Amino acid sequence: MDTLTCLKQLMKQKKMSTYKLAQESGLPLSTITSLFRKGNCPTIPTLEGLCAGLGISLSEFFYEPGDEIPNDEETKQLLAKWNMLSLMEKKVIFDVINIVIDDENSKENL
Repeated sequence: MDTLTCLKQLMKQKKMSTYKLAQESGLPLSTITSLFRKGNCPTIPTLEGLCAGLGISLSEFFYEPGDEIPNDEETKQLLAKWNMLSLMEKKVIFDVINIVIDDENSKENL
């Protein structure tokens, strides 16, 4: 399920309007309405704010029934450290991961 569809579904489940989500998340109403109007995918910091407004974690947002939750020690440590980062630090790390993955994919296509 795509991000915006999932957001709409969660808002419906929680009987939450776009206005109420903006209040609860601390995000500008214009940011949220723009996401839906333009069909854009939210940035990680925006999605974290939306999840906070919905009263869920990012992992809960992306969890789908039947998904296996990694339970190894390395993953637990990674998630614990991730949760200690600021929103800006998380965005930087996420950008680095995307660069590394894109670089690896481009090498495979050579």
